[in-house]
This record gives sequence, structure tokens and C-alpha cells, in this order.
Amino acid sequence: MRILVLNPNSSQAITRVLSRVADDWAAASGNDVVTEYLPDAPELLVTQADNELVAGQIWQRIARLADDGFDAMVIACHGDPGLPDGWAVQDRRPVVGMGWASMQLAAAGEGWGVLCVTEEIVADKVEQAAGYGLTGDLIVARGALRRDYETGSNAALGCLVAEVTEIAAAGAASVVLGCGAMSGLAGAVRERVPAAVIEPLSAALDQSVLLACATG
Repeated sequence: MRILVLNPNSSQAITRVLSRVADDWAAASGNDVVTEYLPDAPELLVTQADNELVAGQIWQRIARLADDGFDAMVIACHGDPGLPDGWAVQDRRPVVGMGWASMQLAAAGEGWGVLCVTEEIVADKVEQAAGYGLTGDLIVARGALRRDYETGSNAALGCLVAEVTEIAAAGAASVVLGCGAMSGLAGAVRERVPAAVIEPLSAALDQSVLLACATG
């Protein structure tokens, strides 16, 4: 199966992180993944206004999936820009938002939490989860203290571990990393925290395969 991962911002650093995570997933799953980004988009999507700004560009790319030989697509932004339901189908090809996929996976278990990219969007994140019908077991949503997790630095890792540990201490059995910039640190965080850590890109890639099999 051939899957497109689209980072809908213009950050090449975050795109490199997403590409590494996608490549590791592809090697383990036997699928083919291509990672792209939107060079004309903002460097980071934070607010709903940011998401709305790029929705048109995202759907232009979705419209070319069949012509470019892709079987599915993942929107690699936790706000799921352009996808009010968190996922869609275009020409029998599923388009999956990693926010929807990761929160759905978390909500399938016991109480869960989500670490948002910043405190200012916590209310939006809760509203997003509610729109997907996933807030029943949501214990805590909180904002991250840094915006440089894509660097993979020891300082960034230490901060991310502390933040996830706090969410786990509040009773969350699983914690969703609510930004693709955090994805590259997911494995290291898992080794250091007392909760399941849900890396959103891999969750979305898994879901895209399931939906492609169901709709293809």
C-alpha cells in the first residue's frame, strides 16, 4: 500500500521528524510511505485560524491522490485541518487526521490525556475531541512548555517526559502526544513514563491501512 503523509506546515525540521517516523513505520509494516509538506503554509499550525488557512491547499493535494498513485493519505497535524470529522474518503481513498486517529486509539482504553502544543489551544483540543465523541474518558488536556521538541535535544526530552508523567499522575492510563514535533521522541518517552504513550503519526498510518482495506 502506498500512503502519502502530508505535513500541512512549512517547517522542514518537523517534516524531517515526521519522515523518520513514517519511514520506520513503513519498514516495520511493509508499506510504502512518502512524506511531503506545504512550503507556502505557516511554519507551525497552532490555532483553528491557522488550520483554516491551509485547508484549501490540503484539499488540492487530496484531489491528486489517485493520479499520483496513493492508496491513502495522512494529514500530519493534530488539529486535523481540512477534516471536520477527523477523516474523509476521496475517490475511495481514506484521508486520516492524526488527531482523530490518536485520540480514538486512546479513548478505546481507560482514562486518557493529551499534551497539546501550547496551553492556548487546550480548550480547542477538548472541543475537537468532543466533536469526535471522544471526551467520555478524557481526564486531562494540558499545554506543552516548549515548542522545540523536533530538535530531539536532551532538554526537550526531559521536559516532555516530565509533562507526560504529570498527565499520567492525574490518572491517565495513556497519553496522546498532541503535535507531530513530539513524534520523534515518543520511543524514548515510553521508556521513562508510567503510561502508554500514543504517537499520533503511527496511529494515523495504522488507521489509514484499516480504512483503505475497508473502502478499497
